[in-house]
Amino acid sequence: MITICIPCGYIYDGELAFERLPQDWCCPDCGASINCFDTIDPSLPEKKSKIDYGVMTLEKIEKT
Repeated sequence: MITICIPCGYIYDGELAFERLPQDWCCPDCGASINCFDTIDPSLPEKKSKIDYGVMTLEKIEKT
C-alpha cells in the first residue's frame, strides 16, 4: 500500500512503518497532520480525465 498526504500528494516512504509514527507527526511538505494521510492500492489502474478551466485544459490522473 502507498500512504499519501491527501492535501498535497506527498507519498510517505520512510524507514519506519507509517502506523508506528507518533500521532504528532506531520507532513514534511505541507504540515498536514497524520490524520490527513490515506492509503491507496498501487495495483489499481490509473484513470485519465481532462479538466477544462477555460484558459487551459489539464489532464488529471486518478486511481479508480
